[in-house]
Amino acid sequence: MDTDMPPSQDKSPELWNPRAAIGWSLLLSPAFGAYLHAANWQALNEPQRASENKSWFWVSIVFTILALLTEFLPNPRILDALFRLVGLCLFIAWYRSQARHQVTHFRDVLENCYTKKRWGRALLAGFTPFLVGVVVIMIFAVLEMGKIDPKMVVETLRPELQKQWPEHKSVTIGEISLIPTKENSNKFTGTVEATLDGETSLFPLEINVGKDSELSWIIGEPDDAESG
Repeated sequence: MDTDMPPSQDKSPELWNPRAAIGWSLLLSPAFGAYLHAANWQALNEPQRASENKSWFWVSIVFTILALLTEFLPNPRILDALFRLVGLCLFIAWYRSQARHQVTHFRDVLENCYTKKRWGRALLAGFTPFLVGVVVIMIFAVLEMGKIDPKMVVETLRPELQKQWPEHKSVTIGEISLIPTKENSNKFTGTVEATLDGETSLFPLEINVGKDSELSWIIGEPDDAESG
């Protein structure tokens, strides 16, 4: 008599712990949890639920890219605070519309009986783009530190230019326009609008920023065409 037994068909599926995926999503992004939840639903033969989580995954990816790009824009602190708030709202929306239903399914239907997948590769995949983004931002920040902000030069230069024409009784410094001579240069060219004893003229200006941010400058003669 043949005593061979057929392989068991009741083996529990290998799935990610949905609660842990939600927790890691708080640190990484909803994209991480949405991807793992989609994989779980796919393994449980729930293609509609899987598709919905995949949509959340791509929405979160686009949002994360936009959030990283804000670091390269003016006033990044304000935009960073705004994106943090929007990111929290995105996480809450994903949790309420998708994630909690998987937690409930695991508890009520599977009774939390399943083979748990290991987290090593998943966390490596989740942290890698996160760390790459941090490195890119740090590199950009270091490069920015080497640049001289023209606005800071103008703020430092304005009170000094006020003393430039001591022979005049009335000196008013108007708009100062500066342009770097080349990328990351410590030299600027531009113009300064000065009103001397009631007469306004536009003077050409050359500035050099030395060590310890010390300024030296040369003011040319005003262009007759620009004089008022």
